[in-house]
Amino acid sequence: GLYPVLMSLARWGDEWMDRGEGAPLEYVHQKCGHKTRATLTCSECGEPLRPEEVKPRLGPALRKLVAESGAAGELHPDIPPLLRGTPSRP
Repeated sequence: GLYPVLMSLARWGDEWMDRGEGAPLEYVHQKCGHKTRATLTCSECGEPLRPEEVKPRLGPALRKLVAESGAAGELHPDIPPLLRGTPSRP
């Protein structure tokens, strides 16, 4: 659900609110008793995910949609402008 999103937002807020006195809230992992912070990790290797080390690529559903649209001679309206090669409209 939303728990990972909320914890990530809380971490972001804690970092921005820290004025040298520490974060306004601390989170304690009840299982081990240690202070912790939300981290995103790779589901495959367990390494932390850093924004500069992650890039999106077309998944199976979008690849299929692009292929079907191309075969029909027109692009499906659900294909994002970035993939169409045209600027997005406001």
